[in-house]
Amino acid sequence: MNAAQRPSTSAGASRPWRPPGAGSPRSERLDEIQRDRIFDSLLAVLGKGGLPALTLNRVALNAGMSTRTFYAYFEDIDDCLLAAYRTYADQLGGELRDAWQAADRWPDKVRAALAAALAFAVRRPLVARFLAAEAQAGSCALRAAQAASIDALAAKLGEGRRLYPAAAGLNPLTERVMVAGAVALLGDRLLAGEFERLAALERELGERALAPYLRARLTRL
Repeated sequence: MNAAQRPSTSAGASRPWRPPGAGSPRSERLDEIQRDRIFDSLLAVLGKGGLPALTLNRVALNAGMSTRTFYAYFEDIDDCLLAAYRTYADQLGGELRDAWQAADRWPDKVRAALAAALAFAVRRPLVARFLAAEAQAGSCALRAAQAASIDALAAKLGEGRRLYPAAAGLNPLTERVMVAGAVALLGDRLLAGEFERLAALERELGERALAPYLRARLTRL
């Protein structure tokens, strides 16, 4: 987009144009509503045609707003995608933390977090599809954000090494590979529209996640 198409900013401004009154509690709530509208529109456009169909104009039109309003919140479509990813990843992360903390034993924590992730996917399939599948084909920043999410989940799974010392010798990439594989599998199912099959993954993925630690413990014994 050239300068003639983009809303102008004052000389030396470091952030995009904002509507009058920005900064007040009321305007902050309106900003939140507008961002949610844009994110909902983003998911709707992705749901119909995936990333190839995603354009700023389509997102703005589907949200019922002008491109000028879109630019009040995001620099471009990649900025919007990254903000949406972080927002939805935080929402999913909160549910996973709640499930993790509600369980007592580490194996139960793993199973509970997995069950929460799959329940989230069943309840919000477009969001889960975006997080699991479409983010992989996005910008470098978007892929890096997804990689950071996977690394964080792998670190939680890796706590099993401390609880099961016999598993300390596992390949350093074990958790990363397992989590990335589960995310990819979930993304494939969501892209194929196989929502009814998601719940069936809980037992299989749970067994695969726990097997390296429990198997190592039994071998040591």
